[in-house]
Amino acid sequence: MMPISLGHIALRVFDIKKSLLFYKQVFGAQIEIERLSKTIKDESGCPFYVAFIKFGNTTIELFSSTKVAYDINNKDIFHIAFFVINLKEFSDHLDYLDISYETHQIDEQKELIRFFDPDNFIIEVMEHFSNKI
Repeated sequence: MMPISLGHIALRVFDIKKSLLFYKQVFGAQIEIERLSKTIKDESGCPFYVAFIKFGNTTIELFSSTKVAYDINNKDIFHIAFFVINLKEFSDHLDYLDISYETHQIDEQKELIRFFDPDNFIIEVMEHFSNKI
């Protein structure tokens, strides 16, 4: 069987500029592509504004309708989770950015941080499992 890896995760956001700034500040994301789509359209046929951002080996596609608002509480994805090398350093970074978060204990040795992006998608951050073995 061919090796398979995740290509990207797509999130429909309300304000793409606000989301781009958030992912850049919080995760150091780099914008790979940012454009008005000629092929991807919303429910009314209007084009989406599309951006691909990358940090590490992770790529996220953000897309926002140019005309149609959407129900911000209607989520097709429950949460996004990221691994970091040092959770304490990451929580210090969130404190610096004045981003509220909660810490949850997973087991005796592991915990995660949970917070929200500008569109209320849940973001979880934890140290990679191999860091605590």
